[in-house]
Amino acid sequence: MQNPSQIEEALFDSTTKLANSNTPNLVDRNVRVDNASATGQSQIGKTLSFIGELCGSGPLHVDGKVDGDISLPGGHVTIGPTGRADADIRAREIVVLGRVHGNLLASDLIDIRAEGTIIGSVSAVRIIMEEGAFFKGRVDTRTSKTEPESPKPSATTTI
Repeated sequence: MQNPSQIEEALFDSTTKLANSNTPNLVDRNVRVDNASATGQSQIGKTLSFIGELCGSGPLHVDGKVDGDISLPGGHVTIGPTGRADADIRAREIVVLGRVHGNLLASDLIDIRAEGTIIGSVSAVRIIMEEGAFFKGRVDTRTSKTEPESPKPSATTTI
């Protein structure tokens, strides 16, 4: 009988082989894994939930649920119409058609579409908000595409 760590290792190995294959694989009738796609875009489908920190560099499309942080500094993140993110998102460009509860930091563009909802702060060089979009939070626009510096603590004197 296999112990739990052997089962976990076998599951990890089979998942890794599936994710690294160059042929499309049907994992679930609603979720398709295709690493050979022309766009190289990663996708979290409608039936998937992701909990944790998601890091990378390519484009990401979320139609499912993300609970954690998304960090794609040079990439493009799209929260699709059925996408839900309880996350801080950092990317070059962020497009919101679904719902985001968290802070968005883009080195270039944040685009909030008519059906999009954001509750949290947004910071970018360019911000577009279509009529009908819902936004509650703080807006910070910058004049360059460089990352903003972290706020420095103010000096205090105790007498």
